[in-house]
Amino acid sequence: MSKTGVSKASTKNALLVLGVAIMYLITLGPTGSAANTNKIYLDSSIANGSSTDIMVGGASIYATLTFTSQDDSQHRKMDVYLVANFPGGEVWSYDFFDTALNPIDGNTISVTKGSSETVKFRIKCKTSDGCEDGDSNQVQIYGKTDPQWFDGGTDSGTTSGCKLTNSCVDTTAASSSFNATNVIALTFNARTDSSSTLVCDDESSSGDNLMYQGQTYGWDYTLTNTGWNDDSYSFATSITSDDAPTDGWDIKPGIDNGKQLTGQNDASTTAVHATDGTMSILPSSTARPGVYNIVLDVTASGSTSSCNFDVVVPSPDLEIKNEDITFSHTGAWITGRGDSQKVTIYAEIRNKGGSVDSSGVTTTDIIVTFLVDGAQLGSTHKIASLGYGEEHTLKVDWNPTRKHDKDEVGIPITVSVDTPGNIEDSNNDNNEATAFFKVVEPPTSNPSFYLGFISLIAAVGAAVLLSTYYRNKEDLEE
Repeated sequence: MSKTGVSKASTKNALLVLGVAIMYLITLGPTGSAANTNKIYLDSSIANGSSTDIMVGGASIYATLTFTSQDDSQHRKMDVYLVANFPGGEVWSYDFFDTALNPIDGNTISVTKGSSETVKFRIKCKTSDGCEDGDSNQVQIYGKTDPQWFDGGTDSGTTSGCKLTNSCVDTTAASSSFNATNVIALTFNARTDSSSTLVCDDESSSGDNLMYQGQTYGWDYTLTNTGWNDDSYSFATSITSDDAPTDGWDIKPGIDNGKQLTGQNDASTTAVHATDGTMSILPSSTARPGVYNIVLDVTASGSTSSCNFDVVVPSPDLEIKNEDITFSHTGAWITGRGDSQKVTIYAEIRNKGGSVDSSGVTTTDIIVTFLVDGAQLGSTHKIASLGYGEEHTLKVDWNPTRKHDKDEVGIPITVSVDTPGNIEDSNNDNNEATAFFKVVEPPTSNPSFYLGFISLIAAVGAAVLLSTYYRNKEDLEE
């Protein structure tokens, strides 16, 4: 045999039908004279059949009930037992009070002929009763009426001879009576007075959750008023870390306290239920590498919504690549006597990480060494400061002292960054780079050959000049 699950809604519907049927029988009442002569009428400050919103865990709803005795010549006084029936089966907390808000003893009042009695009905939506946002519950309020018996000279249908024995007492309780007033049916819709949702993005405006000292980041979020009523909001931020101190961070919510949002009760097109905000996050200038958790709290009417996310401050990452070493010439020469062409070496160095390491050492006064053939070229160089994303170019002049061998690509030029290893770098493999530079020696020339050649040219030139002179002179003499 298969098992069939019964939902909360289907159970409530079944109980509602049963409750309505019972109420129908009660309002019909018996066919005896007592029912026919009952003239107590119930009225309510909340209209019969109306629907009212009630806040989950919030203030109670009060209905003023008036029980009025119509012109009744038969009954001098009627006892009325107050009843609140929940046809759906889910009973919410309720009470009956007098006009001074004192509890009514036994939930029973008395109404004398031709008069009225006022009662306060209080109902509350409590989560302990199963009342939740979105629930709808109906309560049927009525009174069971029972006339009090008075000795009027006859035994009035009670035990024969009660007058003689002084036992003429009305022993019927109103709570067991089948007489009933009219029914006031009220429906209560459970709402959450103040609630909100807060959704933070998964990444900052830069596209990830990495943050560096001295850089300001934006982090977007959306705040929605999911409560029934309008509300105003206040904002607070906090930061924690298991890896490093959190002093000095500057975090701003991006929305001023007192921001107003429309509640869900307003379904008009002009209602503003949600707003977007951007947190401003500036890590401390001394923030050490690690994971930091940032929390945004939004409070309204005692209700707080929160979101939190992790950001990561990376370690320093000093870098130089082979192609970052360049030269003023594509090659240089050196003579057999050791004379050489001066060359300027350029080295471009950058920081791809943070500006503080895990020990608190900053990326300042960075030592850089140039090496030629494995030997240091001149003195070391110092970069004053290199923050995240910054680049710095160093240059040094060099006169080659040898030509490169035929089996070499060129003379090796190496640049080493943070040579002493003062900074805890996240990647030491990219702290050194090497390039190769070609140095050649010109072919050896014979000086006597050049001198003879120049003398020959000079002699030829002199002969040409003398020949021209004498030719011009002969022409003039003729």
